[in-house]
Order: sequence, then C-alpha cells, then structure tokens
Amino acid sequence: MTKKILIIETNTPKYDKTNRATGLWLGETTHFYDEIISAGYEVDFASPKGGYVPLDPESFKYANEIDWKWYTERSFREAALSNTKKITDLNPQDYGAIYFTGGHGVLWDYPPMIATAARITSSATPQIVGMRALPKPCSVERVTKRIASSQ
Repeated sequence: MTKKILIIETNTPKYDKTNRATGLWLGETTHFYDEIISAGYEVDFASPKGGYVPLDPESFKYANEIDWKWYTERSFREAALSNTKKITDLNPQDYGAIYFTGGHGVLWDYPPMIATAARITSSATPQIVGMRALPKPCSVERVTKRIASSQ
C-alpha cells in the first residue's frame, strides 16, 4: 500500500444565499496533516475545482499552535490553500487513504461529489479515513446513505 494520503478540501467561499464568508475550517486540515506528516506519510491536497481553498474566517478565532505552525509555513499554504489539485484529475488508486475535511463550505462541495465518492469507496483501495466534523445537515450517515443509493 502506498504511503500517500489525499486530503480533500472545499472551494466554497460563502454561504449560498447570504454574503457570509465560509470555507475550510483551518484546523480540519492542519490537525490531521500534522499527525500524518509526523507519521511519515506523503500528502496531496485536492478540491472539487482545484486551485484556491478559501478559509472560514471564524476558524482563526479558534486557531491554536498547530494551526499557526502550518498556516505560517509557505509551502503548506501553497499546496493546501493556493494550488490544490482538481479531484477529477486524480486517480484514487494512487492513494492509500482519502480524508475529507470538514467545515461549512463542504455543504456545497460534497453533495455534488457523491458519484466521485461512490467511485472512490467502491475501489479496493484507498481507505476513507475520515469525514471530519461535518455540519449536522451533511452528516457522515447521510453522505454514506447517499453514496450507497447512487451505486
């Protein structure tokens, strides 16, 4: 099994029907990243559209040492927040595990990705290692049921 892990993030910068900012909750990526990098894994970052990943400004109110450690590192910001790979350009077989980050932005990104998630979960590898802190309307249980019904 490859030691490379794919981290999937959001591209959604604001709530759908309001002008309120949202995006990736910074700690959803940094805490997982810190653990897997410490364990010696390689990482790729991806998002539905590729490129820029907006940050939920509220996440900075709760940022801790781990968040600031990675946010202040230029190579992390470039790979994880500025230049993510486009999910549809990737081969799931290239990864030993896939981690879906959480936050509110994913409420718009993840539901349309059900077919992609079904393709990923139907392959022998990779393992889905987490769908972290998804807001209640987009719970893991609901996503899992939608994936199952789309197969």
